[in-house]
Amino acid sequence: MPRQVDHVARRAEIIAAAWTCMGETGIEGLTLRAVAASAQCGLGRITHYFNDKEELIVATLSAFVDETFATLDAQEPKTIDELVEGLAEFHLPTSETTFRLGLVWLHFWARAAYDEGLAEINRLWYAGLRGGLARMIGGLQELGQVPATVDASDAADQIAIVLDGIGIQAALDRRLWAPSRQTAVLGTYIAQILHVESEQRQPRLRMVRDE
Repeated sequence: MPRQVDHVARRAEIIAAAWTCMGETGIEGLTLRAVAASAQCGLGRITHYFNDKEELIVATLSAFVDETFATLDAQEPKTIDELVEGLAEFHLPTSETTFRLGLVWLHFWARAAYDEGLAEINRLWYAGLRGGLARMIGGLQELGQVPATVDASDAADQIAIVLDGIGIQAALDRRLWAPSRQTAVLGTYIAQILHVESEQRQPRLRMVRDE
């Protein structure tokens, strides 16, 4: 009896290997042979599921967007601190995994500026990010953690911009942007954007800068 093959799992394994390779070499340095080596399979398996490198890149980035949306959907912060900590953990280069994802995203942006297919993935990513942020802010408003006068959609736009700014700086200079500083700066800006008390965060930010 022929052995049953889980094609979904195999595609997922290849995509995971592609992420690993892109984190090491960037998008431009990606090769199908390197992906095959990382996935511990033959090159033929890669080309069976993906016609070429470009198709694999699009599939890998699309999978990242889907995974991010799932992460956002699962987040239901009850306080501002929980919002900050969740965003710092999953959306800033505060760990080795998210650092490598950040490097891949920098390469992605460079290509998306000239590639309409990748530009569309970028638009979907930001629409999902802003939507998830607005939902979480709305939930915090219902809990009385954020003033009802705050426009959740506008605040989500601003927080997305802050995440990008911190993420780029931290990806390019890990020495200056330790995880603790990333989280502290993010918390300070979110407190300002959401019009909540930020005095408790300000001393923490100064302390991290003085280290």
